[in-house]
Amino acid sequence: MNRDDSPRFRNLASLSTPRLQLCRPHPSLAHLAFRYGVVEFSHEASDFHFPELGPIIAVPLRGDCFIGPGRAAPVCALTGLSEAIRHHWHGPNSAVAFIHLRPTSLAGFLGMDGADVCGQTIELSALGGRWSGTPEFAEKLHASKGNQESFRLIDQFLSGVAESSTVDTRIFRAIRYLASSPRKSIHRIADQIGCSQSALERSFRKATGLTPKRF
Repeated sequence: MNRDDSPRFRNLASLSTPRLQLCRPHPSLAHLAFRYGVVEFSHEASDFHFPELGPIIAVPLRGDCFIGPGRAAPVCALTGLSEAIRHHWHGPNSAVAFIHLRPTSLAGFLGMDGADVCGQTIELSALGGRWSGTPEFAEKLHASKGNQESFRLIDQFLSGVAESSTVDTRIFRAIRYLASSPRKSIHRIADQIGCSQSALERSFRKATGLTPKRF
């Protein structure tokens, strides 16, 4: 992908840790991911993650990262949608790269029901198939020389596994309606995307792991 990467990057840094750099995905991948990021901790830190609007793929780049008492972060982790606050611990001089996926990615991109990973964190390579190579992807990220190279590697990785992905456009549209008009009834949204409320609720839960109302 030949392009000028500079407009895609922005730094969110302050006098305190952590340091966060974000990147928009390549336009051809925007239907799969919101953003990429690398967060760096210069000192030991304990942080809380509030519920996200999409699944997260995370790769520890260096140092220690624990996602629960005595549970080290997987080599390449997938965390599904969750209604709970998650608590992580990061060691000094540690860093984590992450991919913030869109909610529809679980069914169309990852090839799994959202309910199977809702509220859970799993090793992505455990899904097998095109995801069996994620440890090699993680190794490339570990060896990258800077965040911009990491973001290019993420673009390449997603491009390589996205060829067989599909997106349920009805669910994609429903999520847009929910985001822009959160007070709109589920029945009204179902009418607008051309299906019954029960069909929307079943498809939505399969895609994201949550019902439209809980989302």
